[in-house]
Amino acid sequence: MERLISSLPRRDDAPTPSAMLLWAAVPLSLAIFRVAHGIDTSGGWSAEFMAVAIFWTGCLITARYMAATYVYDRLGSANAVTTLRLALAALLIVPVVEPAALLQNAPVIFSIAVTALALDGVAGWLARRTKMTSDFGARVDMEVDALIAALLSLALLQSGTVGAAILLLGFARYAFVLATFVWPWLGAVLPESQRRKAVCVLQIGTLVALLLPVFVDNFATALVTASVLALLYSFTVDILWLAKRR
Repeated sequence: MERLISSLPRRDDAPTPSAMLLWAAVPLSLAIFRVAHGIDTSGGWSAEFMAVAIFWTGCLITARYMAATYVYDRLGSANAVTTLRLALAALLIVPVVEPAALLQNAPVIFSIAVTALALDGVAGWLARRTKMTSDFGARVDMEVDALIAALLSLALLQSGTVGAAILLLGFARYAFVLATFVWPWLGAVLPESQRRKAVCVLQIGTLVALLLPVFVDNFATALVTASVLALLYSFTVDILWLAKRR
């Protein structure tokens, strides 16, 4: 059905994909505020407004990137799912702003993080199913994953569950991006890698698992250490590959 719709001529006054994304963001932002208020234990409003602000910032950046690089004339179901993932990711700011929220609502926050992670596979399947795969979609999915990792690492650090090493799992991607400004050759396109995908799953899976208060300190430390070592190994392999081809 989607392929049939895509073959029809597009009216000049039809909304652009980026406009569709921003319209879809309106009801989602209301839902974000409601859910954030439900898991915020402070009784205030700062976490709720920050969640909505993070979501809209991501949507505006995505819409601008979409307007510049997107090759299709409709939003597509895969991008709709990715927008939902961004909304779920934005909710993870709540335990960062209010650490008590993680202690009192760990199962809910765990469910939000697991759903955001699982929907990554759904978005990829839909993109392939509807023949709407693109560099744009892959890039946005990657950035949503990076946001999830960053917020989860900050939430876990705030909770006192683990030490500062957890930030390596949350901010390694951003550190690598910053390094490209000093060494531009690091910004070259890397080939597809199952190793990189597996390490990403381990990285975010570790962060999600540690949300549950079932890990004793020694096991949590061992899990973080193993994930950090795997992540550093993966980055080292990629950096060496890029260095040989600069």
